[in-house]
Amino acid sequence: MKVLFLYNRFENVGIETLSSFLKSKGHKVALSFDPQLFNDGYMDMPFLAKKYNYTKKILKDIKKSKPDIIAFSVLTDNYQWALNLANHIKKNLNLPILFGGVHPTSVPEEVMSNNFIDFVITGEGEYAMLELIKALEKNKDYSKIKNLVYRKGEKIMKNKVRDLVKNLDDLPFPDKNLFYNVIPYTKKNYSILTARGCPFSCTYCFNNMYKKIYKNKGKYLRQRSVDNVISELKFAKRKYNYKFVSIIDDVFMTDNKWIEEFCKKYKKEISVPFRCIGHVNCINKNNIRILKWAGCDTIQIGVQTTCENTRKNIIHRYETNEIIKKASTIIKKNKIKLEIDHILGFPYEGEKEQIKAAKFYNEIKPDTINCYWLKCFPKTDIIGHMIKAGNLSQKDVEKIEKGLSPSYILGGSVKNKKDLQKFSSLMNVIPILPKSFVKFIIKNKLYYLINFGTKFMVFSRLIKSLVWRDIRLFEFIYFYKYYIFKPIR
Repeated sequence: MKVLFLYNRFENVGIETLSSFLKSKGHKVALSFDPQLFNDGYMDMPFLAKKYNYTKKILKDIKKSKPDIIAFSVLTDNYQWALNLANHIKKNLNLPILFGGVHPTSVPEEVMSNNFIDFVITGEGEYAMLELIKALEKNKDYSKIKNLVYRKGEKIMKNKVRDLVKNLDDLPFPDKNLFYNVIPYTKKNYSILTARGCPFSCTYCFNNMYKKIYKNKGKYLRQRSVDNVISELKFAKRKYNYKFVSIIDDVFMTDNKWIEEFCKKYKKEISVPFRCIGHVNCINKNNIRILKWAGCDTIQIGVQTTCENTRKNIIHRYETNEIIKKASTIIKKNKIKLEIDHILGFPYEGEKEQIKAAKFYNEIKPDTINCYWLKCFPKTDIIGHMIKAGNLSQKDVEKIEKGLSPSYILGGSVKNKKDLQKFSSLMNVIPILPKSFVKFIIKNKLYYLINFGTKFMVFSRLIKSLVWRDIRLFEFIYFYKYYIFKPIR
């Protein structure tokens, strides 16, 4: 059979892995891509977004490709986009439509309430998708396909969840050409997953929801062997000649022995700069030193809040500010760029907590602070805290499950949004201003006057990224350059 994946905005390693897996079993796979220009949350311009609408092109791609099934990988972020496109496809072409990914996994009944969607696969999709394709080929029933949700008459049938994939080395390397053929500039920055799962259960994260679904279904955090990871990187280096590697594991440095082996082989066999995501509880002098030696350019850590009460009781993270400070010092002493994530909009947090955070970040001086509004994803425990705090109503929860803005983007009805907005600007400039000047701003409450807005933040990040030669910024620029001047046919 032939599967056509539809996706928007970014490369998706999950889809690439599904593609290579299905191809290894004799099936054909294609991709139709929507860049979603000027409607991506960064550069929203409705007039231009209408001009660069790809719906008609995607329908043409489907007719030309002649697939047997259409597959969407769906996040809460792109759920409404996927629904609108799936509805168009069903009306015009009447093909079987499959939704998988984080959002359908969390709320499969909500997804299946749309009668133009035929199937949902929850959780890990490789084997469930293969079995579904076989069943469609032979016109068999779906009752024994684990992870599958389908419709039997008017009734929605939800099958059992299968065990997690035990050995990730059994899966083929991702089918990078699937995305490289439509967004070729991404070849220079090779994205790789060396593991699946996370050792932590932060209440705002999709892993919080996944761990409930996969309880007693196998080890949640699984690591590929070092040799398997290096083999993929060697193969890709010969084929694509990438200049940078982005390790996109939820938390990379969970096993010191694995890290040591990886770094030695990476330095010898690959030897290009790379970035990764860390956690302060996993950072020590030895693993940071060897990561730097192997070529680590940037480590991103999620601090999210410097209020230890929020961290412990609301988001279920138990590291102290002292541990965060120590980890940050180790990273910076080894001359690795430190990138910190901070979230606005947690329950019970207001101006006092953001001032405390600003002072803390000014002390440790990260190279970048990514400041976000809290996103409430379906079936995560943060929603209960938001309801209790009065930040969310049941109607808001329903909107979250339907992926409607701004309910999930702004953490529901954030009561102090205007009060907190100015701190987004302050956090953004802390890394580029002298400590003494930041102290002066905070002491004299000048942060009331520096709400520069999105344009300034984008500009300041642009300048810093150009100085750093941050490959992700260049990807963003090339993305728009490539698609703006590419005719929509």
